[in-house]
Amino acid sequence: MKRNLTVERLYTLGDFQNIKFTNTITDIPQELSGNDNIIGLLFLQGGLSCDIAYSEYQRRRDAIKNEKVKDVLERLKEEREQTYLELKNEIESVYDDKKEYIGVQAYIPNKETTNE
Repeated sequence: MKRNLTVERLYTLGDFQNIKFTNTITDIPQELSGNDNIIGLLFLQGGLSCDIAYSEYQRRRDAIKNEKVKDVLERLKEEREQTYLELKNEIESVYDDKKEYIGVQAYIPNKETTNE
């Protein structure tokens, strides 16, 4: 039986506001999920991934404090487009056989539905 592992971290932003980051690893094979050392390392990795995401969030929040909302929104849209293209290229590079690729297209966000 395969196992899933989810790590959630809640960070305080102040003024009774919080932000939560979650890292989930799915379908961990039984051979690995029965090993406490491996599960412990995966749990640690998940927590560190949350910490990195929070640090990136703080960096971006601090960088945009004095910018106009319009400029921030435009920059975020550009970054989202770049990330979309990188993800699409990475996923496509894995599949030489287009029939096999069709099944994983669900993992690529639809650019048209993510744009405002």
